[in-house]
Amino acid sequence: MIDLPKPTKPALRSFWLVLSAGAGAVVTLAAWGLQGPYPAIWGLLAAAGASVPGLLRPAFVRRPYAAWDRLSRVARRATRLWLTGVAFLIITVVGRSGARLAWSAPGTGASGWTPKRPLPAGSHRTTSEVAGASGSGGGWIRTLADWAGRSGNVWAWSLIPVLALLKVVEGKPTRSLGGNVYTLY
Repeated sequence: MIDLPKPTKPALRSFWLVLSAGAGAVVTLAAWGLQGPYPAIWGLLAAAGASVPGLLRPAFVRRPYAAWDRLSRVARRATRLWLTGVAFLIITVVGRSGARLAWSAPGTGASGWTPKRPLPAGSHRTTSEVAGASGSGGGWIRTLADWAGRSGNVWAWSLIPVLALLKVVEGKPTRSLGGNVYTLY
C-alpha cells in the first residue's frame, strides 16, 4: 500500500478534495435511493460545499489527514496478519492432507535438516528434484505451472493470489536501511 505523503498544502488539499468527492457520491447514492429529484445535482452541490473549508484552510484538514493515516496503518497491519494466516493455513491443510512436508520434530541431537539428493541434469536453475522441461520458457508463471505439475505440488497455485495480495499490503519496512547498503568483508 502507498503511504500518505507528508502533510503539505497540496497533499492536504488533494486529500480533502477526494473526501469531498466521496461525500458527494454518498449524497448522490442516498438521493437516488430515496427517489429524490436530481440526485446528481445534489451530489455535486454536496461535494462543492464540502470542498470549500479544506481548500480555503488546508490546516483544517491536518487532523482528518492524520486520522486517516493512522487508520490505514491499522488496516494494513490487520490485513497483513490475516493474509499471512491464510497462507499458513493453506500450507497446513496441504501438509496435513498428505504433502511431503515434515510434521515431526527432529530427534535429540539432530538438526532437522534433510540432506540434499543429487539433482538430475537440467535442474541447475532450481533446487527441485524435478528437472525443468527442455525449452520451457515464457516467464515464471509457465515455469511454476510446469514445476507444480511435474512435482505433484499443484497446490502451490493456491498461494499465488495470497502472496500477491500480501506483497501489495506489505509496504516499506519502517526501520530499514534500504536496498543500497553494501558490506565489505
